[in-house]
Amino acid sequence: MTYHYCEKCFNEIDGNEISLGDDPSSGFIQKSAFVKLKNNGVDHEPFVECVDCGRRVHKICVLHNEHLSPGGYQCDGCLKKKSLKKKENKCTAKRLPVTRLGTYLESRVNNFLRGSNMLVGDVTIRVVSSCDKNVETKPLMREKFCTTGEFPESFPYRAKALFAFEEIDGADVCFFGMHVQEYGSECDPPNARRCYVSYLDSVHFFQPRSMRTAVYHEILIGYLKFCKDRGFAFAHIWACPPSEGDDYIFHCHPAEQKIPKPKRLVDWYKKMLDKSIREGVVVEYRDIYKQALEDKISKPTDMPYFEGDFWPNVLEESIRELDQEEEERRANAAAEAAAATDEKGQPSSSNKKAGKSKKGNKKSSASRKNTKKPVMPPGGSDLTQKLYLTMDKHKEVFFVIRLQPSRVVASLPLTTDVDPAISCDLMDGRDIFLTMARDKHYEFSSLRRAKFSTMAMLIELHNISQDRFVYTCNECGKHVETRYHCTECEDYDLCVPCFQRKGHQHNGAARSRLGRRRSVADAQSPRTASTLHSTVHPVARSRVPVSRRQLPIAELSQNEARRPADRKSG
Repeated sequence: MTYHYCEKCFNEIDGNEISLGDDPSSGFIQKSAFVKLKNNGVDHEPFVECVDCGRRVHKICVLHNEHLSPGGYQCDGCLKKKSLKKKENKCTAKRLPVTRLGTYLESRVNNFLRGSNMLVGDVTIRVVSSCDKNVETKPLMREKFCTTGEFPESFPYRAKALFAFEEIDGADVCFFGMHVQEYGSECDPPNARRCYVSYLDSVHFFQPRSMRTAVYHEILIGYLKFCKDRGFAFAHIWACPPSEGDDYIFHCHPAEQKIPKPKRLVDWYKKMLDKSIREGVVVEYRDIYKQALEDKISKPTDMPYFEGDFWPNVLEESIRELDQEEEERRANAAAEAAAATDEKGQPSSSNKKAGKSKKGNKKSSASRKNTKKPVMPPGGSDLTQKLYLTMDKHKEVFFVIRLQPSRVVASLPLTTDVDPAISCDLMDGRDIFLTMARDKHYEFSSLRRAKFSTMAMLIELHNISQDRFVYTCNECGKHVETRYHCTECEDYDLCVPCFQRKGHQHNGAARSRLGRRRSVADAQSPRTASTLHSTVHPVARSRVPVSRRQLPIAELSQNEARRPADRKSG
C-alpha cells in the first residue's frame, strides 16, 4: 500500500508518526519512512498484444477494454482472416437509463441541430446521478443564527449530474458535463424554489465546431425551461473561470482549448441569458448586488445558502472578523480601565505596552475595514454591511435569474421531481469521477484519448450497480475469476494460463503458498472442484467492487477546497 501527502499537509502533521486512519488500531507509519518525490513522472501509453499474431498496438488507439474483450485483443487483420467481426460494445451512451429531464434536453438539442440544416449526428444526453442531500449550515453561522431559530440548520436539495455525448467515427465522445442543485418548494426560505448550477465543464470535440457554443447554450436554456415548468422561481450561476491547470469535471483538457477570461465568460453567459429572455424562458436577470437591493435584504439570513457556494464562506469569514474586532475592543477597554485606576493617573510600563498594542490593534482593525460604505437597505448590521461590500466587489460574476414573475410565485405548484432518484457513487459530486480519471489516466486531452476515456466512463456507469469483484492477472493484465493468489507477495494474482506457462517464484512446495479461488463454473464441476487446493486465500486489496474503488488521498486534497467554477469551450 502506498500513501501520498503533499508537502504542506505532511509538514503540518505533529509528531514523528502518521496515523493510517481515524481508528488508532489502523496503525502508524514513521514520518522518516516517507520519501520526497516530485510529481513529474511520465507514464507511457500501455500496449496490448494480439492473442493470435502477437502484434502490439497502443491500447488507446484500438479502444481495447478488458471488460468488453475478456478473451484478449484481436487485431482487425486476424479477425478478417477468420471472417469474424469485432464484438459489439453494448456499453454505449444511448443504452444508459433515460429520464424525463435527459430526454427533454436531448430532444431540444437535436431539434435545434436539425433546424440548422447542417449534417450533424444526434446528441445523447443522460442524467447519471440524482440523489437527495442536505447542505449543513457552517459553525459560526449556526451559532449566531440557528440557535435563535432565525436560520435553518440545514437545507434539503437534490443534486444531479448530466452529461452530453456525440458519436464520432463510430465511438461515443463525452463533450459536456454539468452538476446542479435543486432546492424545491419544500425547502425553507431563502432557498425555496431555487436551482443552482454548481459546476459546468466541456471539451471542444463537438462537431461541427461552429455549433459548439450554440449547443452549450441550448442545454443550459433547456435546463432553465425544465426547472421553470416544474415551478422553480430563481436560478443562480457563478461564472468563475478555472485557474491554469485546474480540472473540474474532465481530466486533462486539450492544450489548445483556451481558458476564458472572466469578462469573456460573463459575456458568454449574458449571451445565453439574453437568448433565453427572447424565448420567454427567463423573465430577467441581475447581478447579485442589484438583486439584493431589489429584494431589500437587510440581514444575512435572507441570502440563499448553497452547497459549495462562495457566500457561505464569506459569511463565516465576516463573522470571524467581527468577533475578532469585538475582542480587540474589549481588550482595549480593559486596558484603558486599568490605566485609569493607576494611583498616579499615569499608565504603568505594562499599560504603556498595552497602549502601544492598542494603537497597533486599532491600526490593523482599520486596515481591514473598507472606508467605502455600500448602498444598502436601512437597518442593516455590521455583518450585513460587510456582506454588501463583498457583493459590490464581486457582483459581475454572480447571476440571479428570475424564472417566474413575482406575482405568480405564491400560486406555483409543488416542485415535485418527475424523475426518480438515481444512485451513482461515481458521479456523486465531481471529485470521485475526476480522481478516478486521474488515477487511471482517463484523459480528454485529444480526440483519441477522449474516445477511450468516454468508453471507460460508460463501462463504469453501466456496471456501477453490479456488486461484483474484479481480479486482474499481474502478468497479462486480463480480468479473471479463476486465479492463483500469492500469500507472500503483496496483491499478486495470476490467471490459470499464465500460472501454467510461467509459474511463480513462491509456488515451491506444491501449492502451499498459492491458493486457487473457485469460480461459479468450478463450483458446478465436481471434477474440477476435486483438483483444487483445499486452502482458498481471500484477496485483500484487489478484491474491490467496481462501484467502490478506493481513491488516492493525495488526489483529493487539491480539489476539495476548490470553489465551483465553469469551464467552456473557446
